Amino acid sequence: MDSLHTYGTAVYLKGADALHTLRSYLGDSLFFGGLKAFLDQYEWKAIQTSDLQNFLSTWTGINTNNYFNHWILEPGFTHFSIDSSRSMPTSAGYDVSVFLRQRKHHSLNYYSDVPLEIGFYDSTMQLHTYHLKFQGRCMQFQVQLPFDPKLIVIDPGYKIGDAVTEENKFIK
Repeated sequence: MDSLHTYGTAVYLKGADALHTLRSYLGDSLFFGGLKAFLDQYEWKAIQTSDLQNFLSTWTGINTNNYFNHWILEPGFTHFSIDSSRSMPTSAGYDVSVFLRQRKHHSLNYYSDVPLEIGFYDSTMQLHTYHLKFQGRCMQFQVQLPFDPKLIVIDPGYKIGDAVTEENKFIK
């Protein structure tokens, strides 16, 4: 394989992106603690992906099989999007339903157990974030809010690496 493909940006950027996504699966304390413990134990040793997977699963107590199978071992990426939403007024505020969709970009399977954040912006553009685990190709997420959302976004904190290039801009 030529050096363009061996040392190309996809190799370096996908690896960094995948580790950033692992951070959202584990949370900051388990991610940083687990990686430090892994590096301490495997210093100057040859390793394989399965060594990291097994170590982190044991050290954190979190099953990382779905993460490693989808984000590391399979080709391609996935993309999460909002298909549609519905906001219904109630006596307590608003019942909001968000219909989510996952699209594959050269990946073999739909990803599962993906920790996603859904951001709801109120009329003053204050962000209210809710957490879920994405399953399957399509999913419905429901939440009761004290306001009618003006904007709904996926992953407002850029915690997962999906097949998008994005940037938030508020134009007044």
